[in-house]
Amino acid sequence: MFLRGREHESTVWQRFRAESDGFTVRRRDDFVEILVRSNADRSVDLFLALAEELPPAVSLSITDVRARMTWSGSSLALPDVTNALARVKLVLTTFAGAEVCVYSQEEQLTLTPSLELYIHSLSERWVFVLNGHGLVQRERLPGRSWRLAGDDFPPSPEASAALRQASERLGLVAT
Repeated sequence: MFLRGREHESTVWQRFRAESDGFTVRRRDDFVEILVRSNADRSVDLFLALAEELPPAVSLSITDVRARMTWSGSSLALPDVTNALARVKLVLTTFAGAEVCVYSQEEQLTLTPSLELYIHSLSERWVFVLNGHGLVQRERLPGRSWRLAGDDFPPSPEASAALRQASERLGLVAT
């Protein structure tokens, strides 16, 4: 029988990852900076999975680089944040062009407009979490095949509308 039941998400993700997928760790004075490199779909999936590891109340900032709009909010319920971000997952992977930061007092997850994933933390716990998701720590990562400046992203009314709706749903304030 081929179907044995539902496999753990990290097992499926690990099986189909590219050899270039991985992360680097840079230790600075008081914090750890981690850059995760994978394809666009995996970056967004991993961002959403890692967000669930944050405390129950988080702050959120969403910047639509196309529309030059930023929304932010604090003391938001983590399930509400992850649910709203999951609804715009397809828009993020298809169009890119949005910076999304979910953070607490000690940790910050950032998905850049070019769909790179950065983690800033006061501890090294994310190294173990990323290893659990099948990513391999590397000394250096290959360069990105593309990266655009904020003005280079073409207009996307669909992406901007989805980000605006997610912000309104969460009660974020335009800044």
